[in-house]
Amino acid sequence: MPRRSQVASKKSDWKRVVGLCTQLLKARDHANNIMVGTSSLRYATLAGYLWTSLNKATSCKDIDKPEPHENGRACLMPDGCVLFQWTKVWEEIGDAHDVAPSERQAIRHRLLRLVDARDFVHVRPRLASGKRGDFVSFDKIWLDALQALSVGEK
Repeated sequence: MPRRSQVASKKSDWKRVVGLCTQLLKARDHANNIMVGTSSLRYATLAGYLWTSLNKATSCKDIDKPEPHENGRACLMPDGCVLFQWTKVWEEIGDAHDVAPSERQAIRHRLLRLVDARDFVHVRPRLASGKRGDFVSFDKIWLDALQALSVGEK
């Protein structure tokens, strides 16, 4: 009894096709293998780390008078934007992963190019300690660009 992959059909002019399943699997695997450069994959990975870090943003303590965390960690504001200190977030990522300063800058430039902006949106709110902190504000547009970068779409 011939195997199913070797059964004759109209397509094969009623001849058996030896190794048909293997050929089909190779064609499927080849179609799914998208070649991504190692540097692009690296930047997608780093953007994924940043995306994960910002997704862990906690809400403000006081909803009536929202202010970001003094330690610079990501904070989800009531209006939906995320406030964080760029260097602090990358320090935390750097504790778990080896990230060069040039790679942080490359992620920054790629994000700016995606959003078509000259610089991040910075805010300087007065903190509970009385000091002013320099925070980066990411709204939905920035977060969508970061997500697109992290999955390798851009």
